[in-house]
Amino acid sequence: MELHEKRDDLKIKNCVFPNSEFDDVNMSNTQFNNINLSVARITQANLSNGGITNATPSNVAIQDRQLVGMTINGIPVHEMLADHKAAKG
Repeated sequence: MELHEKRDDLKIKNCVFPNSEFDDVNMSNTQFNNINLSVARITQANLSNGGITNATPSNVAIQDRQLVGMTINGIPVHEMLADHKAAKG
């Protein structure tokens, strides 16, 4: 299935989309509920003002990104990383 230059609101439930690719897509103000994103790769994404709640981020890697303003359980991530770096010497 291919959608090109569509501007409709979508409601997708009980679907399976393995090996799908989304490129140059504006998904602002979109909700993802009960989603399996295991082995998913998210690149060049703007997640500002977004939130992740009640999630299991086990084995997730974040590389080479701006983390100022990002918090985990209310603790600024850039401060956690600075403290970790200082503790390691």
